[in-house]
Amino acid sequence: MLKKAVFFLSGIQLLQAGFFTTPGGAQALSPSPASQVVKRSWNPEELETLKNKIGQMIFIYLPDYRPTPRERWLLSRGYVGGVVLFAWNIRDRDQAGKLIRELQQASKIPLFIALDQEGGAVNRLTKSKGFSSVPSGESLGRSGDSQEAYRAGWTAGGDLKEIGANMDFAPVLDLDHGQNDAVITGAHRSLGKDPRKVGELAEKFMEGLRARGILATAKHFPSQSWAALDTHEGAAMSDVALSTLESEDLVPYRALIVKGLDAIMLSHVTYRRVDPDFPASLSPAVVQRLLREELGFQGLVVSDAFNMKAVSENFSPAARTIQSVKAGVDLLLVDDGFQTQVMDALVEEITEGHLPEEWVDKAYRRILSVKAKYHILPAGRQASSGDK
Repeated sequence: MLKKAVFFLSGIQLLQAGFFTTPGGAQALSPSPASQVVKRSWNPEELETLKNKIGQMIFIYLPDYRPTPRERWLLSRGYVGGVVLFAWNIRDRDQAGKLIRELQQASKIPLFIALDQEGGAVNRLTKSKGFSSVPSGESLGRSGDSQEAYRAGWTAGGDLKEIGANMDFAPVLDLDHGQNDAVITGAHRSLGKDPRKVGELAEKFMEGLRARGILATAKHFPSQSWAALDTHEGAAMSDVALSTLESEDLVPYRALIVKGLDAIMLSHVTYRRVDPDFPASLSPAVVQRLLREELGFQGLVVSDAFNMKAVSENFSPAARTIQSVKAGVDLLLVDDGFQTQVMDALVEEITEGHLPEEWVDKAYRRILSVKAKYHILPAGRQASSGDK
């Protein structure tokens, strides 16, 4: 049987060709009328190209210190765009560096490699494993010292850079609202109560990461700290008014967006006075209207983990995948075991004419644009179906 290679121009080449714009010039994802979605036949080459584009939207987790044969196969086919590493994946500096090199070498297209390196309790690279100590958000907020916040980002970024990671799921922009929430205030993750001060400190942390060449990801939009229930444990709700979110919680995001923030992670909290039907991570009202249109954000929108009970208890893997893409999410954080379900759900929706391929195309172009900006896609890189 004749096999045709599917080729992908590098991010640099695509930028030069005008195939996509930088994050600051990209267009917001806007739903197309259902009448514009037409079912058609797809040949094998077109299907593989579609899977590669969807693959760039998928982050997976690893269960151990090495990728499994199945994970290596997914990487080699271009069905994964990024890997999130956790404490259980890391023994020490040497092992972490070898793991990341192995992942990149196995991948058809260069990967985002992300960790939660916030400081304090949420550090995947810990002092006990030979990495630097990074102060918690609460500690930085108490000091109020913007230079200390910059040093924290610089330190975290240095460890990430040394092992070959390129993305940090930090800084945390959730305000301390005095709620009895275990996940933010209780874990000492908030930079404080004053929205402007939080924005100032987070901006400096982001600058420190950028100075090391690390992509910062502000989180958890619009806020995680209005809900008492941890979204890891179940559906979390809030009745806070949109006007309160706009005057308080969105202030730090506005400050960082003006400074060129390239990625934002969503919360799984349902804000019933913004969208009563969906948590923020699945909500077009939150992503399209609030984040894209009102705040003018044109960078990457990242889901929080899909295995958290706030979404997993109420939405099947296929349902939460499709709804998140309809909402305008670019990067989906899924467990390795659900990668196939996520891929299959989106392929079926598009090939059956239920979802415009344009939505995936816009996410794909944004992803390649940011990968090019942070030199994750090297100049002249050309990936093909045979590229390992």
